[in-house]
Order: sequence, then C-alpha cells, then structure tokens
Amino acid sequence: EQRSNEVYRQLANAPGPLPIQARMVFWADNYCFYVGNVQRQGRDLVLSKVMIYEPPRSPNGFPTLTTADRATERNRVCTLYKGTIYRTNDEGDPELIGRFESMKLDLRHAMSQYVNQGQKLPEAMSIGELRQQMQVLAKSGLKADNYRLELGSKLALPLSSLVLILCVGPLSFRYGRRGGFMGVLLGIVVLFFYYNVMVFSKLFGQNNLLSPSIAGWSQAIVFSILGVYLLWRVE
Repeated sequence: EQRSNEVYRQLANAPGPLPIQARMVFWADNYCFYVGNVQRQGRDLVLSKVMIYEPPRSPNGFPTLTTADRATERNRVCTLYKGTIYRTNDEGDPELIGRFESMKLDLRHAMSQYVNQGQKLPEAMSIGELRQQMQVLAKSGLKADNYRLELGSKLALPLSSLVLILCVGPLSFRYGRRGGFMGVLLGIVVLFFYYNVMVFSKLFGQNNLLSPSIAGWSQAIVFSILGVYLLWRVE
C-alpha cells in the first residue's frame, strides 16, 4: 500500500504535456514567436532557437526581428539569452541593430495561455486566417507549406459539385439507358475516386512529393480534365 501511494503521488505531481511544441508559431501581445525546440527543466520551460517578429509601431516605422539562442518564461516575463536584434531598412533588407546577453519582455499573460487561445490547426482556420498566417511566416522567412496546401483545398472545395456534375453527366448519358440505378452507381463510383484523389494529393503535399500549391487543387484539376474529355467523347 505504501508503494502504491508513492506511485500515485508521482503520477499526480508529474508534469503534463508541454504547452508549447517545437517548431510552433504563435502571437503573444504584439510579438509573433517562432520556437524551434522546447525542453522542460523542472517546472520551467526552456525555449531554443527563438525568433520574434514585432510589427512596426507607426505607419512609417519598420518591423523588428529578434533572434535568441534560448528563452525562459516565468511570472509573465520572457527572458531571452544570447540574442541579436535586426530592423529592416527602406529596401526591406535586415540591418543589425545590436546584440545582447539577456533581454526581458513583459507579457500580459503566460505564454501557455496565448498558445491555448490562439493555436489552431490549418484545417480549423478560415481562408483569411490562413492567408494571414502565411504572410507572418513569409515575413519571418519560414515555410508555410501546410497552410498553402490547406488554402488550396478550401478554395477548391466549392468547385467540387460542378466538377462532379461535369464527370457524372456524360457518364449518365452513355450508360443511363441501363436503368436508374446505373446513374446512382456511377455517381457513387466517381465520388469515391474523387475523395481518394483528394486524400492522396494532400498526403503527397504534406510529404513534399507534390507542390502544396498544386496538391490542394489536384482533385479539381484531374476531374475537370476528365469531365472535359468525357463531354468531348459524348459529342
């Protein structure tokens, strides 16, 4: 019983999952953070390879980019260590402003709270949110392949009905005389292949086997070409 109580206390006091994940982008107040790696040291989180983008504070100002080897956060104060501050010039090129051994940023809330409030998967974002996230990543020099892939999928989705009709219509003209059930069967078969092309295109885009910009539109492109070909054969 004593041993079971010790195990229970260890489980109860064990830290939960990391609130901030590696290679994550999130907004905290007026700062956009990119975190390359995260480790737990006791009750503290240590962020490595940190990049912070700060938009210009005035219409005629310039954005600031701060990089740091590591950072810690405690009591809503983020401390950066061994960092460099850059500011873009009129041509948009970064200029070195200075280096620092440590620098503190005062935040209104804990970092984990910003992440929990603002973190969204690309699938849960709207088209406007995806474009905004892509702009933030582009300004930071980071890849936005997953967001570009999801944006293409969302833009192609409204065309799905038109593309399916374009494919099923000619097939129904050709095989519809065999009975009403044949038209339903053709629709199911076309929809099955359309869905699988969409799924595999997304997998190819996520694994860099296909350009993310093309992968999001692949099912619409493939079945549009197929539909035009079937219409030509019917004529």
